[in-house]
This record gives sequence, structure tokens and C-alpha cells, in this order.
Amino acid sequence: MAEIRERSSVSGGRYRQNQLLEELRQLQDSIGKEKLQWQLEREAAEQDMQTKRKELARTQVRGRRYHRSSETCSSVSSAGD
Repeated sequence: MAEIRERSSVSGGRYRQNQLLEELRQLQDSIGKEKLQWQLEREAAEQDMQTKRKELARTQVRGRRYHRSSETCSSVSSAGD
């Protein structure tokens, strides 16, 4: 009788181990999917940020050009006065 109990506890222990290993595999799979999703979102955000930086740089260049041209126009009109 003791031998039967021992075998059942060993096989029950293996079942529990297998169950835990399967849970770990599922968690790893879930974490892997979440990580991939996060990486995709991060890359999209970085691309968006780069686009906005380029737009800002263009706007700043246009502003400088406008400022310079308005200074030139005002100095020409002042000289003519």
C-alpha cells in the first residue's frame, strides 16, 4: 500500500510540474507578444517624432528666412526715407 501511495505522489508531482511548466510557457508566449507589440508601438512613435522634428526644422528655417527678408525690406524702406 505504501508503494502505491508513493507512486501516486510521484506521478502527481510530475503532473503538477508539467502543469507549472505549461503555465510558464504560456506566460512566456504572452510576454513575447506584448514585447513585440510594445516594440512596434515604440518604432511608430519614434518615426512620428522624427517626422515632427523635420517639420519643426523646416518651420524654423522658413521663420528665419521671413525674419531676414523683413529686416532687409525694413532697412531698404528706412534708407529710402
